[in-house]
Amino acid sequence: MNDKLTHDIQGNIVKPTDWTTEVTNVCTCETDWCDADCWNDVTYFVGMELGDLWEEGATWYVDGLPLWNRDVSGSFRADTIDDFIRGITVKDVWTLRLRREGDIVNAMLSHHDVPTGRSFTITKKD
Repeated sequence: MNDKLTHDIQGNIVKPTDWTTEVTNVCTCETDWCDADCWNDVTYFVGMELGDLWEEGATWYVDGLPLWNRDVSGSFRADTIDDFIRGITVKDVWTLRLRREGDIVNAMLSHHDVPTGRSFTITKKD
């Protein structure tokens, strides 16, 4: 578990125990497709965290997604929970922590270039 403190979009300190969902693709991704049994658990828990915010075909805005050389922001369309996860992760081993606050999903992504993780936010575009 990551012991690093981070801040949500309102600037409040978020302790590692404040994350309500934590998933990883360690057991699933050896190619571009993640098809091992545990991938169903990953999509289930992410879908549960999104709850009624989830809408098939919605456009989402990511602010500050941590990549190897910079944080990026932008929009993507997700027809499935798999699409949503691909839009907020990298093509490598990762751990994703989520916490929904109303219409904002606070996230922390850890991967080989950001091993301690960095926070970003996800919102559904209207």
